[in-house]
Amino acid sequence: LKKVAGYNCRKGKITTKEGSSEVYYSTAFNSPAQFFGSYSNVPGLILELHLLKEGNVQIVRAKKLSKRKVKDDEFIKPEEYREMSSDEYLLLLPLFPEMLN
Repeated sequence: LKKVAGYNCRKGKITTKEGSSEVYYSTAFNSPAQFFGSYSNVPGLILELHLLKEGNVQIVRAKKLSKRKVKDDEFIKPEEYREMSSDEYLLLLPLFPEMLN
């Protein structure tokens, strides 16, 4: 076990055509905000990700988690944001192969 942002996390490994990743995830959360694609089978919330691609490692780590309502003025949609159907989303996925299984 490893502590990330104060939570006990388990280690997992994911391998895709583009590279491999180590993930540290916590099962302490019943969160609807889960990952998709190659990361969809992780049985918890990913709090740290080590992405190895072409010999480089990128680390993304949660520092702090808090449960609270997000105020409207804190959640700002980018100008290019647009809602789309599930079918439209699935058509876009091949443009981002790292997100696919």
